[in-house]
Amino acid sequence: MNFGHIAFRRHQASMPKRQKGASSLEYIMLAAVLVAILVVVSKTDLGGQVAGFFSDIFSFATDQVPE
Repeated sequence: MNFGHIAFRRHQASMPKRQKGASSLEYIMLAAVLVAILVVVSKTDLGGQVAGFFSDIFSFATDQVPE
């Protein structure tokens, strides 16, 4: 009988399993950070600059489309 193998298996079973993927708490924290960023951007002049930037890009792209 191999007692070393049994001891290793017992030790391996007592170790916590590695977590794969994110927990719901991590998703909630990520969502909270994104909401905070969006609030800050919308309440400052940076929001207007970002909106203008995308507006310019879309205007440029639509002007480049052949008719």
